[in-house]
Amino acid sequence: MALVAVLGAAIKSSVHYLPPIGEMPPHLGDTREGRNWIGQGGSAFAGYSFLLLGVAYGVKRLILTCCTRRLPAVLLFLLFVILSLPYIWLLCEPDWFNPFIYRVSCWIGGPIAIWFVPTVSFVVDLCFWGTARPFNHYLIRSAVEVALAFPLWVVIWNLFSFWILGWGWI
Repeated sequence: MALVAVLGAAIKSSVHYLPPIGEMPPHLGDTREGRNWIGQGGSAFAGYSFLLLGVAYGVKRLILTCCTRRLPAVLLFLLFVILSLPYIWLLCEPDWFNPFIYRVSCWIGGPIAIWFVPTVSFVVDLCFWGTARPFNHYLIRSAVEVALAFPLWVVIWNLFSFWILGWGWI
């Protein structure tokens, strides 16, 4: 129950302190451009994203090995995804101050960019539930997903959200 209270407080704080989804991007020349919400620039947001992915794959493995039924496994994975949202919004999203990106991309696009590959991987693992796979197989496959599939997906998602969904402009 305490976990739900912490989750509620984190999401409520995020909604309170972060810009509303309908707010226009900041003006050109904002000195915070390219930085996450707490002001870290460079590759800090990428580091936080890969850290979250590492934890996500660890939690995914734990869920898949500890749960005996699919529904609790899905619910635990969904809870972990929801718990990660404030972390993504505050630390992994570098576009809050980007004058060419709409806020919807920060609120929705960032979590989709990060969670798509692990979620597809989780669904695939659920489809092969009960098939004994050694830990080394899982570790190698996870490393390939994080090193290859995730960066490729992020590029595709950014292009799609910018040009097709119109979450950015030039």
